[in-house]
Amino acid sequence: PVIYNGDVFTWRDVERLKQESGCSSVMVGRGALWNMSTAFVEGKEKPALEVCREYVRRCLEYENPMSFTKYTVLRMFENLPKKG
Repeated sequence: PVIYNGDVFTWRDVERLKQESGCSSVMVGRGALWNMSTAFVEGKEKPALEVCREYVRRCLEYENPMSFTKYTVLRMFENLPKKG
């Protein structure tokens, strides 16, 4: 099997890359960090802040180390729209 990796941010990217390359699957890295709801299923996108809040709730629930949680949340906030 061939796995595509690189610049995958939305479900549209996944579908396009599978067709263009013939790969069997796609790895999602930065796209999942920025807003994982956009990368998997059409029509299921959520606002980035909502995704971030849910991520933190899950990290607390599953006792994810806070240093890991902090790192990921900082990566998520890098892509949030800036307020004037």
